[in-house]
Amino acid sequence: YKDEILRIKIYQFLVKVLIHENKKNGLEINGKGRFEQNVIFKNEKSGIFVNSYSVSVVRNNQIHENKWSGIKIDGEGTFEENDIFKNKSSGIYVSSGAPVIRKNWIHENKNGIKIDGKGRFEKNGIFKNKLNGISVSSDGNPVMHDNRIYENKCGIAISGEGTFEKNDIFKNEKQGIYVNSKVALIVRNNQIHENKEYGLFIEKIWKDFQVISLLLQNKIYDNEKGDIKKSIQFFKIFFKIFFNVLVIIIFIFLYFYKIAYFITCLIICIISYLVYIAE
Repeated sequence: YKDEILRIKIYQFLVKVLIHENKKNGLEINGKGRFEQNVIFKNEKSGIFVNSYSVSVVRNNQIHENKWSGIKIDGEGTFEENDIFKNKSSGIYVSSGAPVIRKNWIHENKNGIKIDGKGRFEKNGIFKNKLNGISVSSDGNPVMHDNRIYENKCGIAISGEGTFEKNDIFKNEKQGIYVNSKVALIVRNNQIHENKEYGLFIEKIWKDFQVISLLLQNKIYDNEKGDIKKSIQFFKIFFKIFFNVLVIIIFIFLYFYKIAYFITCLIICIISYLVYIAE
């Protein structure tokens, strides 16, 4: 099909069809169905657009060289064993909804997978994308399990929530995982290795103790610049903790030993100033 958008509104089968060079999306799914062994390429927008109320199975398709995303998902459904490559934007873009995305090959796109919604992502090969293998925005909350993420610019960039476990993240040009999130994360049992900069780069993090958790629960090794990099902001957190503990100790000491009032005021002023500059 050329120059004609396929809009699937009821349950349909679409098998072994060439869908290419359309002026908008190649295939728009607005209902239920199975879409298998199609070749979808060089469309002006996304190769496949999945509407918010759609629940379909999209399997074993080739989706490439579309000017937006390979697949844009606003709904649900199962997307498996597709080869998604060389799309101008993301290989898969989950703008909302909660799809199941598994056993796909996602490569040579701008971003491999971009997530503003939810969903389960498992056993995908995500490699050689120009920016991030996986990008999770501040609105994203995915479950990422048992994926291989390699030879991207950055393996996983996290600004939102989510669970990331048992992934193999290696040989990316920058970080294996970049964390810039003020919300709860579960990052455990991953192998993060042989990345050209840091295995784990922490810009912002939800709770201070989570840094220790990230180190203990993941296997991080053989990264060229180091296994973990903490920004200045990380050290500010520890300054705050240190001085808060110091204040408590001083007050306990004063309570029991009745030190002069002016010494108390002086110490509190110094501590307040140090906490302020650590903000």
